[in-house]
Amino acid sequence: MTTVVALVLSLALFIGGMFLFGIAFEFPDFGALIFSSGLVAVCLGVFIPLQVLRHVDGA
Repeated sequence: MTTVVALVLSLALFIGGMFLFGIAFEFPDFGALIFSSGLVAVCLGVFIPLQVLRHVDGA
């Protein structure tokens, strides 16, 4: 069950980060901050399955 929750969370972070990439250019004043937030979200979305779940599952 923990694995499923972590994968859903990482998928939400990844898709949310892509969404933030897209809307970053709509707000020129905060574009860099929004784009950077999207970059962090995508990195976390990839980091969770590659690193954290590997240690939790014992693989």
